Amino acid sequence: MTLDYGLPPWEMRGRVFTVWYRLQNPEEARRCIRPPLLLPDDPLCRVRFYDIVHNNGSGAAIFPFREAVIAIECGYGDLKGDSSVIMYADDPGYIAWGREVYGWPLKPGTITMTGVSHHEPGVTVRGSLELQGTRWIRASVVLQESLPPAERPLPLWFGYKTIPSIDQAEPAVNQVVVAGPSRVTAGAVWRADGAFELGDDLRFLQPREIVSADYWSYVELTVDYGRVLENL
Repeated sequence: MTLDYGLPPWEMRGRVFTVWYRLQNPEEARRCIRPPLLLPDDPLCRVRFYDIVHNNGSGAAIFPFREAVIAIECGYGDLKGDSSVIMYADDPGYIAWGREVYGWPLKPGTITMTGVSHHEPGVTVRGSLELQGTRWIRASVVLQESLPPAERPLPLWFGYKTIPSIDQAEPAVNQVVVAGPSRVTAGAVWRADGAFELGDDLRFLQPREIVSADYWSYVELTVDYGRVLENL
């Protein structure tokens, strides 16, 4: 079998910022997250931009990519995490790997994230996602203070892995899955003030309030195999 990517684990490193918020209409989350994944009454959401490199699952070659994600808090039994409902990247190998291995809803998009020559309070980092010249997401964080090192729980990413069948209407694969990094190593993490705007196509994900924001100046991830929670 020939793949455009190596199998897990994948090694990644780079920087990331996140704006955490609550939906203007929490009921809209139910359009995106369906059973058996469970939603809290007022789920926390995140807008996240990555500027990162990966090793394509094998060897020492480095492949840069950027990614823009909107995810919604959810759970399965005692497990708590979130599920990405908007997910765009600019590297074909990463998109194929995410879709085919994990079932992530990855699509190609034009993503920018401004560089930072130094870190201090007041520095602004911006990210944007455009599709065919139309703005979908524009976000920014303004650094406020560097946070002391702390142990952070490993995140869990839920999803629905669905692969259509070639000869019948029923999917060949239809699963609820979970994955996440087996290792996260962070450099300086900054508390920040965050803001974002969504295009008309994403108006159902508009914020009621921004809860917090952060900027990770450097992070390393090891993303390993996930597991199937349920066959639908």
